[in-house]
Amino acid sequence: MTDFPAPPALVPMARIECQVGAIESLGAAPGGERRYVPLAGGRVAGPELNGRIVEGGVDWQWLRADGVIEIAAHYAIRTDDGGL
Repeated sequence: MTDFPAPPALVPMARIECQVGAIESLGAAPGGERRYVPLAGGRVAGPELNGRIVEGGVDWQWLRADGVIEIAAHYAIRTDDGGL
């Protein structure tokens, strides 16, 4: 049996608060429903990262036939020092 080292402690990087639009359905697809949720901005704040969510991002979703939702979130953050 191999001994593995203990994993490092996890430390929160930031809290994200995001304003979202209404869910838009793209209709039924094999295995479930495809849909998206537009992202309208928000705030990122924490010990490691601070800034604003840039309006225009989107959560692409696949509502699978088994009830599970797979989400691919695509958004940009403009940090308080102006970086993206």
